Amino acid sequence: MPQLGSHLYSAYAIAEMLDCKEIDRARGAYFLGATAPDVRVITRNDRAVTHFFDLAEYGVQDSVGRMFREYPDLEFGSDSEQDYVAFILGYITHLVLDELFISEVYRPIFAPVAEVIGGPRANLLDRVMQYEVDRVDRTNQSAMESVTKSLKTSFSLPNLPFIEQESLVEWLDVSIDISSQPPDYSRFAKMLGRHIENVELGGEVMSDLEKDPERLLEEAYQYVSLEEVADFLAGARIVIRDRLCLLYTSPSPRD
Repeated sequence: MPQLGSHLYSAYAIAEMLDCKEIDRARGAYFLGATAPDVRVITRNDRAVTHFFDLAEYGVQDSVGRMFREYPDLEFGSDSEQDYVAFILGYITHLVLDELFISEVYRPIFAPVAEVIGGPRANLLDRVMQYEVDRVDRTNQSAMESVTKSLKTSFSLPNLPFIEQESLVEWLDVSIDISSQPPDYSRFAKMLGRHIENVELGGEVMSDLEKDPERLLEEAYQYVSLEEVADFLAGARIVIRDRLCLLYTSPSPRD
């Protein structure tokens, strides 16, 4: 699934496509919502608790629909507080982008690769590609600076039945740190370390890969190009924009 820098950039790009006063007036809440499903990084809860998507199920899934079915009180209307609306709209951008990535990129591309080179190695290549896409998204300096500035503004945190507020407070600091990271390979070794343990690589090989990310990227490019993933993301943002327009009456495409 896309890394958090990509989620934030996608949320920014979607907001720019929309004429939505709730998002425009509460972008900090909106951007926090766009990262919040991954709060499990600090809570250690099961992914399905915050993503409403079962990775073991290969049929069509609607994570947003499942969220509202399981927690109908989350639904909002024109009289809802704008910080809350903005947060939920941001949350939806994350859920739908992950859902689309799984169904249109990971499963059709990297799942078959796993049968040839092994699941751990295929998953590693998927993560490496995600990292590169995230790095490229971060090169839009004005967008990321806007995201960071918005996250640092004052806004109210929502009361959610599946994420404790104290976890959201901590996650806000994480999101600000993530949004301000430079578009380089400084976090590559950390990412590699999280996903390498199940791949049969010795310490010396791992050290070489940390110093030379291009080696793994070239391997990933054998299966999918950066341009293909970028095209997917551009299309996914339009799908998400249209989904937000259907879910809430205020957003509409900008002229």
